Amino acid sequence: MEKLKNIFFAILGFGLMLIVLELFFTLGGITNPIIRIDSKYGEQYIPDKMCNSLFVTEGFGLAKTNENGWFGKGQPKINSSEKTIGVIGNSFVASRQVFSRNNFLNISEIHLNRDSESTYGVYNYGKEALPLSQLLHVKEIVKEEYNPDHILILINDRSFKAASRMAPFYELDNKEQFVLNTDFKSTIVYKVYQKVSWLSNSSILFLAYRVKNFLPNTGRIIFDKFYPDKEVILVNTQEKEQLSTVNSKILHTLVADKDIVFITDIRGVLAADVKEILKDANTIDLRPFLEEMETIDGVNPYYWEIDKDYGHWNNEAHKKIGLELAKKLPHFFKR
Repeated sequence: MEKLKNIFFAILGFGLMLIVLELFFTLGGITNPIIRIDSKYGEQYIPDKMCNSLFVTEGFGLAKTNENGWFGKGQPKINSSEKTIGVIGNSFVASRQVFSRNNFLNISEIHLNRDSESTYGVYNYGKEALPLSQLLHVKEIVKEEYNPDHILILINDRSFKAASRMAPFYELDNKEQFVLNTDFKSTIVYKVYQKVSWLSNSSILFLAYRVKNFLPNTGRIIFDKFYPDKEVILVNTQEKEQLSTVNSKILHTLVADKDIVFITDIRGVLAADVKEILKDANTIDLRPFLEEMETIDGVNPYYWEIDKDYGHWNNEAHKKIGLELAKKLPHFFKR
């Protein structure tokens, strides 16, 4: 009897500890899960959610979603006095690596309003891991639901990765026409999620999921520089990588929309092909002055001192990009 009593109190104590940790992680925004799977939009950010992760490298990674389920402030439905600018792109636009006050969207908005007679509002429609096939669908959603006065679209090397998230994406049918692929709704993961979606809000489970993902790196994390590096096999991608038919067609479709201003940062082998398609489009190429940051200022725009590695734009790059956009965008808006 005494043994059963001890087991009961042990289970009760463990349960109370999990509840306390759940509240601590959730209210503190430490490991909040921020993604849900919607039947229409697929994976999307949960509205009004503070998110941070113990596993974030690069910047601090603290961000909050708005009431519409995007990072940063929410775009008002009706505001006749403000010229709204919707910025669409992948994780470089979502900008979780920096505080919102330091990202290029906020910086460009401040300087646009400082140097213009108009009042501008710059809104973040960035979504991590957003290839062109999904970006086209997001653009349609942004236009339909928010209808900003101007749309900026970021195109970089990661825009040409294959679709990996559970979300609708465009592909070509046998007649080379766009069709929206929503097969994610027939996957086992989605069907299971529908039944246990309430568990997806648990910070404890999200933490366990992140820990699982980092298990293969345990040795490197513990032993750091003493951990032996794997042999790196260099592959010549110059001969293999080329612009796919669907990505080429998506770019041409976006170019046909004269209200779009493209922001480009392409360093890979696709740069020439993309530049050819965008040659008659409204485009701001970030490469020249990002290269100047490194050659003249001695600052690599992708290098993060905190983890001694390369990745997304760092704080210095965000500042430069924000200023550059504020300087060049009014020229396109007057057309």
